[in-house]
Amino acid sequence: MLLPPEWGAETIGENNPPAVAFAVVKESYIGWWSAAAFHGFTTQKPATVFVAVKRQTPARTIERAEIRFVSVEPRKFFGSKRYTVYGRNILISDPEKTVTDCIDRPDLAGGPAELTRIVHAAMAKIDPDKLVLAAVQMRSTSLLQRLGFLTDLVGRPLPEELRQGVRSAILKSTRSIFGTRPRRGGDIGYVAEWRLFVHASKKTFLPKYRDHVGRKYAMGARRSMSAAWNREAKPDTLAV
Repeated sequence: MLLPPEWGAETIGENNPPAVAFAVVKESYIGWWSAAAFHGFTTQKPATVFVAVKRQTPARTIERAEIRFVSVEPRKFFGSKRYTVYGRNILISDPEKTVTDCIDRPDLAGGPAELTRIVHAAMAKIDPDKLVLAAVQMRSTSLLQRLGFLTDLVGRPLPEELRQGVRSAILKSTRSIFGTRPRRGGDIGYVAEWRLFVHASKKTFLPKYRDHVGRKYAMGARRSMSAAWNREAKPDTLAV
């Protein structure tokens, strides 16, 4: 693999998978679950390094590091900053963009349960104004709906002024689906406040939830279900 000449003659080594992954594609940044781990939003250490790119690039294994390149639309390719990782300067999504990316693609953030852990941890550390700004810049109504729902679910809602701003950005006629189709017994169902159909049970998001976390969404959560959460939040929400 060819590395940037400014990195010098020595090899990166297998102990720095993010630097290895970042070096493969010129216009890229480390994102999703990998970025969440870097920012301390999860204790998990993803085996795969997720890299945002502008055009489709095949996955590969380099020095025993599994690297997955994810093609991102131009409107979503922003919000990265340079960080030093084991002596290498690489681009990683900033904390707020990391959260919006993970909400946008739960399948790249470890699934619904891991996503709620990331949101819960991040909301104690990040700037909510910057978070909402990043979410709005993504130009996805369903992403805003998910953001409102998830921050409520983990017991760390957006400040009231921001909350009302996000709600006002969601058209009253808009309905979106978060989860799998069709709806199943035990699903949370329709969350009127965010105009969102949640096709998953509460235990899918919070396997070991406590009563005070997400209490308002406990009704109807009678069983767990596993789901393939692989749908990206689209600029136009799903018609229901």
